[in-house]
Amino acid sequence: AGRRLHRFSWVNEWKERADSHGRPQGLELVVPDWFYSGVIERTLVLTIDPNYFSLTGGIERWLYRLVRKHAGRQAGGWRCDLHHLHLKSGSLASFPRFTFEIRRIIAKQRLPGYRLQIEPSRARADVLHFRAVCADTAVGTPGACARG
Repeated sequence: AGRRLHRFSWVNEWKERADSHGRPQGLELVVPDWFYSGVIERTLVLTIDPNYFSLTGGIERWLYRLVRKHAGRQAGGWRCDLHHLHLKSGSLASFPRFTFEIRRIIAKQRLPGYRLQIEPSRARADVLHFRAVCADTAVGTPGACARG
């Protein structure tokens, strides 16, 4: 019924630094307080395992980011049925092809910090279950990480 204008910026203001000859020496950025606090307060930043960058598949990388966001280090892990996961992914692959790729990812167990497995379900599509594993635990070894 009305019009709403909204502005958003990661940068509140900026200043260009230059020498006496006008050559640029850099930029000074002023970010919003909420952004600065979020970066300074380590518990508010979602970190990515450096091994993430060795993942080569698009679905594999997407799956890691999704799991990192939803599962974190929950003791019981996180579950999602494969049909919902397929829809959430935005993948153009058919559902059977998508599940084939997921099963390939599970066989490799390459998502850093997580153990993946398929749990059969009679009520709906099979369920993908993720559990965090300790950083010092070998990938593929079952067990939840005790370090929150």
